[in-house]
Amino acid sequence: MKVLIALKRVIHPDRKISLCAQGKIVAQDIIMGMNPFDERAIEQAVRWKAHNQVTEIVIVSIGSLEVCETLHVGLAQGADRAILWSTQESLESLHIAQLLALTIEQESPDIVLMGQQAIDEEGAQIGPMVAGMLNWPQGSFAS
Repeated sequence: MKVLIALKRVIHPDRKISLCAQGKIVAQDIIMGMNPFDERAIEQAVRWKAHNQVTEIVIVSIGSLEVCETLHVGLAQGADRAILWSTQESLESLHIAQLLALTIEQESPDIVLMGQQAIDEEGAQIGPMVAGMLNWPQGSFAS
């Protein structure tokens, strides 16, 4: 079984952030890392692989080249391959879902895992959008 996992790079959950007068994040001492919910998806796929239920784990993310750090962490945790859709633009959820749907069509995984939501925006929109675009069933907020 081939597993594809979508990852998002977010501000590390242990860091406190502050906003300046213009409402933008003050970038002092900001550490970025993998969304914790996505990290759990990798952990589950690695467990399946340890029990010979998975043959390949592919991780995918969208963003600037700094996202490579997050992909490297995913590879170190046990993913076999990483895909980066490189862009400097801040994309809306719909565009992210379209890129993920395209990746899924190209990779033909048996199952796609996504964290229940990203801890920065907490929209929980991407998974349902991708499932709708592919006309796939989905399970949400599984634990």
